[in-house]
Amino acid sequence: MKENSQHPENPNEAPTNQASSDTNLNYLFFLFKYKWFIILVTLLFSAGGILYSLYLVEAQFKSVVSVVPPKMSDDGGVGSAISAAMRNFGVSSLVGGGEDGYSMMVLLTARSAMDSLIVRYNLPEYYGIESGSLEITRKILNGNLEVEYEKEGNYLVTIWDTDPELAAEMANDYIKIVNNLASEIYKAETIHNLQYLENRIVATDSTIAVYSDSLARFSALNKMFEPETQAESYAKSIADLKAEEAMAEISFNLAQQRYGDESPNTLQQLNLLRELQKKISQIENVPGFAGNFSLNNATSKAMQYYQLYANVEAFTKLKALMMPILEKTRLDAIKSQRYFYVVDSAIPAEKKDRPKRSLIVAGAIIGGLATSVLILLLLAGWKTLRQKTFQFEL
Repeated sequence: MKENSQHPENPNEAPTNQASSDTNLNYLFFLFKYKWFIILVTLLFSAGGILYSLYLVEAQFKSVVSVVPPKMSDDGGVGSAISAAMRNFGVSSLVGGGEDGYSMMVLLTARSAMDSLIVRYNLPEYYGIESGSLEITRKILNGNLEVEYEKEGNYLVTIWDTDPELAAEMANDYIKIVNNLASEIYKAETIHNLQYLENRIVATDSTIAVYSDSLARFSALNKMFEPETQAESYAKSIADLKAEEAMAEISFNLAQQRYGDESPNTLQQLNLLRELQKKISQIENVPGFAGNFSLNNATSKAMQYYQLYANVEAFTKLKALMMPILEKTRLDAIKSQRYFYVVDSAIPAEKKDRPKRSLIVAGAIIGGLATSVLILLLLAGWKTLRQKTFQFEL
């Protein structure tokens, strides 16, 4: 006997789908039956949101100060002529926040700057923190402080407070605090660089004195004062290379002190120093530079004279390069420098900025609606479960 082609493959599928559809309808009917409960709960939540936004949440006013870092130092551009030399020596500058300086965002969001603002305005007491906890005060201040970087290159520092006058005053004072913090950091680093440069110049003077004395004694002993042109050319070339080697050594030492042995900047300076040392070694030990002989093995008195002369020239040039850097570093260590310039000062706001009462009320309405529906669905589910349990017991 043939099977009926319309008979379903799974005899339980149709009843299951039908039961599921009936259950959904039951839930919808149940919600419709208790629609006044949903309306009542939603209205209660809405009223609560309105009361909360009107009486329990204080309105806050927003004050914004716009600042920019300087493009150059306050010396009117005088220091730009030696800026390249400063980079070669590893002497950093905080001004401008360039690649070799500090990030300005780090300064504007520094914990020490916020702590100074907290102390200046006694914010634990102002925020009503009975324990006087600095950590709790920081969290509240973090919620009322915002720092943004604009693509145009300026920074926006925003402070919210219930008092518009106080919000503007705090925003303007915060920039002054950050400027003082940046100045302290830069001066500490400048003093460290100054000590290194001063010690290096003292050592350079001692070295020049030793080589000059040796050259004078050699000249008097051998009565040599005008060697041939070939030796003079060698002396000039080797002097330039040794001056570069000395500069590279200074840059490496400063990078090592500032960044550590494994820093890419330190390794780059070390590679440059080794290349210069290798080149000088080849010139002094490999024949061909000054003639068909190596310079270290030359017996010519002229070569010996210019080796001494080259050392005096090298360290004299090194000192000449370091002196303007030393003078600028001394000036930076004592002068007053601003690191943020105010474009637009913060002014008291005329209208409140937060909270948005409309959003609070809308959230309360959605929350009331969701809560009432969830309660009814749970009751409907419990009722259905009780009915099934009763049928099973029968």
